[in-house]
Amino acid sequence: MNAPNAFLCDMYGTGIDKGASAAKALIAALLTNKMMSMDVEHQERLLAEAEAIPPRLREAWARLWSAGERFVEQVSEAKSDDQLLLTPALRSHKGWQDLALAWENVDVVLTQATQRLSQVSRFLESADLPALEDQGALALEAATIQDDLEQLKGRLSTILGSPSDGDIHWIDRGTARPQGKGELVFHSAPLEVSTKISEELLSRKDSVVFTSATLATQGNFDYLRERLGIPEDSDQLLVGSPFDYQKAALLLIPEDMPPPSADGYLAAMSRVLVDLGKSLNGRTMALFTSYAALRGVSQQIRPALMAEGIQVLAQSIDGSPQQLLRRFSENPKSVLLGTSSFWEGVDLSGDVLKALVLTRLPFQVPTDPIVRARSEQYSDAFHQYSVPQAVLRFRQGIGRLIRNKGDKGTLVVLDKRITGRSYGQAFLKSIPPCTLQPCTQATVGTLAAQWVRESDAAGH
Repeated sequence: MNAPNAFLCDMYGTGIDKGASAAKALIAALLTNKMMSMDVEHQERLLAEAEAIPPRLREAWARLWSAGERFVEQVSEAKSDDQLLLTPALRSHKGWQDLALAWENVDVVLTQATQRLSQVSRFLESADLPALEDQGALALEAATIQDDLEQLKGRLSTILGSPSDGDIHWIDRGTARPQGKGELVFHSAPLEVSTKISEELLSRKDSVVFTSATLATQGNFDYLRERLGIPEDSDQLLVGSPFDYQKAALLLIPEDMPPPSADGYLAAMSRVLVDLGKSLNGRTMALFTSYAALRGVSQQIRPALMAEGIQVLAQSIDGSPQQLLRRFSENPKSVLLGTSSFWEGVDLSGDVLKALVLTRLPFQVPTDPIVRARSEQYSDAFHQYSVPQAVLRFRQGIGRLIRNKGDKGTLVVLDKRITGRSYGQAFLKSIPPCTLQPCTQATVGTLAAQWVRESDAAGH
């Protein structure tokens, strides 16, 4: 529900040059081969117009991103956020007016470019040109480039031109360039999806079934039903797990863990993961909510585990998610560290994975533009929006441990807020009825290893 339509715009690496130059090249090719039935003067005028488009578009495009850079720099002086939510107040900023004007100039030239491509495309589709062997390919290329430029025009227009009140728009920077300055990125996401789902799905079908292992929060579907616009009188069925979690999963919540905001939290996580890795001979996966924490833990645990012949597989450090999962499956004598992409869709057998560590309750960052905008829809945004969202994510993470009836493993939660804060009950209730055992940081590894040995002795 939260995935935005992100459009990365970089004046140094864009389809603008390709699109504009293609318009010129296609028209020039046709005119040069005298395949258009028109007088020479008309041909020369069309060719001159086509040749003028690329430099005009490149110039307007450069001015647009220069205006964007200036706007971000001006606003960033007064705001510490890395991401700029485009509120009405920001759109009234002088720098925004310059940016909007620069966009109007790009819009005009893009319109001219697409019009020329449309003329070429229609001509190629309708004319009989036996001497032009690649006529069909040229027609397809012209139409494709036209569609690309129109899509570019439409996407930017919704942000820079006439923004909809039903969308969330923001600006940030993408991957940093060597000189340390990231690319300018415009984002857009719907404020709410219920209207679209109702129009495009619910109103067009006699019946729709929504099914998943993680749709409910605190034993009901209220949150998801409201977010998706599902009618209140819809039939609902909440089915228990087919797995016997009491026998399959040991739940450990170290009583002496420091709060996630404490200075010693990273070191405490690292100690637990080293202990688990050594006690279980690897076979451990830890889920993080930030790359910064993942990188920090990776640096701290790597020497101690590598000395025991246990490899550390950290996302974006040791490979892509797909590469790490393959390496982990091939050599379970590993500790796998993952972020968002590992919280769902990961399927590892019980022989490979014996311990799943949830390092932190997966709350979304409050300053995230989508979270900020959607939170304004609630009278109590934290309990009505942030907690249910985090509980759903938490349940998805838990589901990585027990994938089959024969699996057995340990679930470790390293965020003491789950027992120390009132909202922690929402997370505890989302955990299947596991075997809960008191523990400290120092005993997590021993207890997890004992649980595995008992499982092996019982023939699981």
